[in-house]
Amino acid sequence: MRGKLFSPASDFSERSIFRSEDVLYIDFLPDVLPHRDGEAHFLAECLRPLLSGRAPTSVFIHGPAGTGKTSVARFVMREMKETTDVPVVYVNCWQNDSRHAVLTTIAYALGSFAPRRGTATDEIFERVLEGMRKRGGKGVVVVLDEIDKLLLNDGSQALYDLTRGAAFSGKVGLVMISNDPYIMRKLDERTRSSLSYQEIEYKPYSFEDLKDIFGERISAAFAEGAAKEGVAGAVARFVKDSGGDVRLGLECLMQAGRLADGAGGQLSPEHVARVAGKIQNSKLKGIIAALQESYLQIVEILSDGKERTTGELLEAYSRRAKADVNERTFRNYLMDLENKSIIESRMSGKGQRGQTRIITLRAAEAVARIIAEIRKQEKEKTGGTRK
Repeated sequence: MRGKLFSPASDFSERSIFRSEDVLYIDFLPDVLPHRDGEAHFLAECLRPLLSGRAPTSVFIHGPAGTGKTSVARFVMREMKETTDVPVVYVNCWQNDSRHAVLTTIAYALGSFAPRRGTATDEIFERVLEGMRKRGGKGVVVVLDEIDKLLLNDGSQALYDLTRGAAFSGKVGLVMISNDPYIMRKLDERTRSSLSYQEIEYKPYSFEDLKDIFGERISAAFAEGAAKEGVAGAVARFVKDSGGDVRLGLECLMQAGRLADGAGGQLSPEHVARVAGKIQNSKLKGIIAALQESYLQIVEILSDGKERTTGELLEAYSRRAKADVNERTFRNYLMDLENKSIIESRMSGKGQRGQTRIITLRAAEAVARIIAEIRKQEKEKTGGTRK
């Protein structure tokens, strides 16, 4: 066996069902974005005025995870880079979560050298100004992905920097992206008054939308005839039932494809089913285990599979937590859980003006098993408590 574990099979290229595996990578950007064409055109139209020296419209994009927010932004960025002279700066705020980091990234993109360490933030800001002056009055697009991470720190100041003064006024198109529809409320009053933007919500994909999306990826990723009928539908159903995150479906296709490839047969819905449960369980475990105790208690209440109104859930939570929680704080808890695709809500159509909200837990049986494991582990730890 020694020396043979990684030796390539001579007929690998002939027998592999994959045509182009990288099509299934999370960061792969296709030439077509099924069911997000309208959103891409909207964003392009908001930024188009920069091409003629006019003021663009900044945009705040929000929606659940895996609904194409970043893909649309990257798609439009690619088009702008390939067909115009407007520079585009992409900032992942999870990795660059401070004013200093954001301004440094922008300075580099504008051709102004700015050391990441050992330089005061105000000096970095001057480097950004220098870069804008080099542009000779021309504009720039700045994409702030996962902006909620930035706004937890000094993000308001960073946004204020990019909206004030002659160097920036009417010359910066901001594209701000978040799962949280209410994150902009964290802006301070000064920044809010200086920042105007269009807001667009990305709704979850329908089952048919997901079938189309995965059908496109299957055609590009696998050899002709390598995937049986029904694979796209099986992946779409898995993703729809798991909260709608397209990235889960791509991971599922990758693993199922490798499973079928190793067996030397066609990719089938059965391969999808074999890997889907493992992916969902692994994702759920990570999310549930990371929840703070207040969130876990809400999920634990809902793990019996019954739906509850917001009021009923708040009452049950207050009894369990043995503490009074105001409605606004509790609504924030629920919003966070919904953004994580753990719960879902709908309007009941009953009650005052039809505003009674019904809350249910996704994958209640699986979540109940995970919570039981967590509680068991807590009991086994001497004096162990969750914070």
